[in-house]
Amino acid sequence: MPMNEQKFRQRASVTFGRPSSRKFKSGSGAGIGSIGACFDGCFSALMAFPTENPGASVAYPEPKPLEPLTPCISWEALEPERRVGVTHVEVGSTAKECSLGWVNQDAKAACAPPGKGEAGGSPAGGAKRDSSMFFCVFDGHGKNGHEVSAVAAERLPAYLAAQPGGPLAGPTRAIEAAFRKTDEDIYQALGPKVEYSGSTGVVVIVDPGKRMLHVGNVGDSRAVLGQLLPDAKAPRWHALALTTDNKADSPDERERIELSGGTVMPMEGCEGEDAGPARG
Repeated sequence: MPMNEQKFRQRASVTFGRPSSRKFKSGSGAGIGSIGACFDGCFSALMAFPTENPGASVAYPEPKPLEPLTPCISWEALEPERRVGVTHVEVGSTAKECSLGWVNQDAKAACAPPGKGEAGGSPAGGAKRDSSMFFCVFDGHGKNGHEVSAVAAERLPAYLAAQPGGPLAGPTRAIEAAFRKTDEDIYQALGPKVEYSGSTGVVVIVDPGKRMLHVGNVGDSRAVLGQLLPDAKAPRWHALALTTDNKADSPDERERIELSGGTVMPMEGCEGEDAGPARG
């Protein structure tokens, strides 16, 4: 049964190459529409599915320079009047134990849109003051994960800030667009290096005016809110998860990957044992 191409693109995994990077013709298979390349790469050998260029689906373009973006203002350089509602920011990263030659693959961004807190456009045109702040964490994985997370930490906040009207004009739309554009930038900047490397990501947009948090994540980086429970006898802190981990073996994500022709399984250790979590 032919799959709706738009639905396929929305659900497609990048495990075997960018599904949107190329199409193939179905040869003599009448009625079979062209869909993403990862179907071609994964199933052509098993099903004798016609293809013009076997193996092409795993090819990655050579890296290309990225278009410059206006950088955000780092927390350290932010003027006191723009730190409304946030009094302290601390960043920490712990080295992995017993890992010789370990490279820190964590990256972060604590910043605000450039300017004085104004949104894009003029007040006469309906633009409102945007006092948002961004707090992001990226955890790279794979041989080149540190490069992936570094690109994400630089590009994603800039895309949030560049949203028309400012990110607070439509935070959900801003977060989705920023993640998608950052994903494209990672492939453009790193090319073949991302075949087995990537990064998780979690972003929190703080709206001081409404005392509201807007949160988005990919992978299993997690945002947690600490709540002080005002118990007169025993006040205590309570951890409230703001995100749901996006793991390869969760039912919805496993279905998405497998529909794209991917596989979900742990890496294999030296003795043939499962090593680490399931990966897609």
